[in-house]
Amino acid sequence: MKYEKVIERINSGKMSRADLVKLKRNAEDKYSSGDADAKHVLDSINSATPTDSYILFMGFCPGADFSERLDTEWKEKGICRFDYLESDFKTFS
Repeated sequence: MKYEKVIERINSGKMSRADLVKLKRNAEDKYSSGDADAKHVLDSINSATPTDSYILFMGFCPGADFSERLDTEWKEKGICRFDYLESDFKTFS
């Protein structure tokens, strides 16, 4: 296979999120230019576990404006995943 070594590197679990994002952009460019083998790279990236997957990003933005939100852009670029965990927090009145 054309990208066997790249796919092996992805599957090794030794790539960071940043490395996977760069590789994904490159693979998307190649795939959109007609390189069908790049689809195998994209599939591997989508199921990969980055070395820095232990890092948790949390956000709290009081008074935030939805017109300035970045989460959709981050999700599209593969920078992070949003699980939207439910909270047991209770308000007092």
